[in-house]
Amino acid sequence: MIKLSVVIITFNEEKNIARCLDSVKKVADEIVVLDSFSKDRTKEICLSHGVSFFEHAFDGHIQQKNRAITYANNPYVLSLDADEALDETLEKSILEVKQNWTHDGYYMNRLTNYCGHWVKHCNWYPDRKLRLWDSRKGSWTGINPHDKYELFEGDKNTKHIKGDILHYSYNSLEDHYKQVEYFTNIASKAYFEKGKKAPWFKLVANPVAKFISHYFIHLGFLDGKAGFLISKISAYATWLKYKKIRALYANLPIDKQVQNAETFLISRTDSIGDVILTLPMAGILKKQFPACTVIFLGRNYTKDVIEACSFVDTFVSYDELFKKPESEQINFIRSLHISTCIHVFPKKEVGQLVKKAGVKNRIGTTNRAHHWFTCNKLVKLSRKNSDLHEAQLNLKLLKPLGIDK
Repeated sequence: MIKLSVVIITFNEEKNIARCLDSVKKVADEIVVLDSFSKDRTKEICLSHGVSFFEHAFDGHIQQKNRAITYANNPYVLSLDADEALDETLEKSILEVKQNWTHDGYYMNRLTNYCGHWVKHCNWYPDRKLRLWDSRKGSWTGINPHDKYELFEGDKNTKHIKGDILHYSYNSLEDHYKQVEYFTNIASKAYFEKGKKAPWFKLVANPVAKFISHYFIHLGFLDGKAGFLISKISAYATWLKYKKIRALYANLPIDKQVQNAETFLISRTDSIGDVILTLPMAGILKKQFPACTVIFLGRNYTKDVIEACSFVDTFVSYDELFKKPESEQINFIRSLHISTCIHVFPKKEVGQLVKKAGVKNRIGTTNRAHHWFTCNKLVKLSRKNSDLHEAQLNLKLLKPLGIDK
């Protein structure tokens, strides 16, 4: 029988967390709670249930959930939100899986309670969720706040098990509207940072389409008043998200703040001399984006030189990174939240890794064949046929960022 860690993230969940913890007692060999410094009795309640309790400032649902997994002592994980609980059928199914674990991950249905009504339609049920998995085989992805767990090999080795996650979502309409405001703030900023636009026709058409989908196509009317309210508020949330995205694009100072907060990875994995000629790039990035983070990927023997540069925030060892299994490499790169990778020294395996990890901007040169497959920002650059110094040529790779040196 495998040992199972139940992993939960929390913030001010004193109304829900006890129910959640009680529901997993029979299936959990360990319960891990990662809290965002709750101001209510969440911590007290968790400790009274004997959980392993940790605290970390909240920096996004995806980031926090991936971080929480690292505190678990077992690779087999059941992930729940604090406002969720297992029904008896699902509890039994998970106990059976523990006796004979045969797949990388297990899907289950989620049934939502909305203001006292269990919602069976509105595209809210069966609401399949991948919540039971081998944490070595995947990671949390998506666009905040809409996280989803994805296996590196896809769903080819998954299974659906019987039973429901019981989701106690909203106790009142006021709760629902507050959540809409909160989630659209997060979603609009996440879409904006990824460069996703909100043209006027989406602002008009998508909310209408959302209502029609929930209320008519997915039979929301069969849920009565609750179905109508869910459909209406879901349409409003769609409209509000696009409105906020448009407001962000219209506000240049906010745009600059988002850009400034980006994280850059400079990849230079060859000699010390070449690394020294690349370090000015870190200074240029800091000058252009004062609040940015600069990470440098290099060989172990270049570490001291790189860390001596005040413009580099973090050194990552190529030698240590590529000793790990591929799944751990991908998880590590994702944990750094890199927005742009600059391939100063072309290394095929590095290009493949950052692409698999979902790094948004991947800058390379046109004269390297593998960059055509692993990079999405290509710079025409020839070191052999240029009068420019190596250090100057390196800076040409910043052109896709609007920096022309």
